[in-house]
Amino acid sequence: MDIQYLLWLQDLRNATGGMFDEFFNALSKFAVDIMPFLPFVVLWCADKKWGNRFITSWGVGELINGIIKLTVCAYRPWIRSDLIEPAGDSKVAATGYSFPSGHTMVGTVTYGTVAVWQKDKRRWLSVLFLSC
Repeated sequence: MDIQYLLWLQDLRNATGGMFDEFFNALSKFAVDIMPFLPFVVLWCADKKWGNRFITSWGVGELINGIIKLTVCAYRPWIRSDLIEPAGDSKVAATGYSFPSGHTMVGTVTYGTVAVWQKDKRRWLSVLFLSC
């Protein structure tokens, strides 16, 4: 069933001529290349206690993500089906197993930690980050 869903998404991408590819690739690149620095910025510039919590939650998230990936052993979709053609350089850049998503783990840790950190100081920011 997941292959059918991915094929549907692939059909949407093809129908739009790939006009959103660059946007989603840039968003992904930002999440992978820039977001990992956020806990250190918080640690050095904003709040040492929360910076340490942030770094710890990030590390625990990475550890749990890795354990689940090695337990589930879900191959990348293009390995499981020849019909899947990923955008960009995913075949080269994406390594390891595909589930659970590292991008989802990064987002959950980032938004979740900031939401908890700011729940009393800036409730609007906490609500915003929890809605993402």
